[in-house]
Amino acid sequence: SNRILSSDVVPRWALIEWFIRCVRSPHIAANARLALFMDWLCFDPKQDSIMLIEPGILLMYHSLAKYPGFTASLLEFLVLVAENYCPPAFE
Repeated sequence: SNRILSSDVVPRWALIEWFIRCVRSPHIAANARLALFMDWLCFDPKQDSIMLIEPGILLMYHSLAKYPGFTASLLEFLVLVAENYCPPAFE
C-alpha cells in the first residue's frame, strides 16, 4: 500500500540494487537481472499491478545519477532479453 511505501521501510529497489551490485558471478548477476525484469516481459495491464514493475523502474531511476554505468547495463540487459524472449514485439 502507499502507507507502507511512504514509511521508513527499506525500499525494494534499494535492496535489489545492493544485491545485484554485490554479486560477482556474471551468471548469477544475469539471473538476478532476469528475475527483476521477468515481470516486465510478462506484464499484462489488464491483470497485473504496476507494483510488479515498480522495483525495476525505481532502481534505474535512483541509480542513474550515481551509477550511470549500472543503469545502462540494466537497460541493455532489458533490451537484449526482450529482443531474444519476445521477438514478435520487435518485428
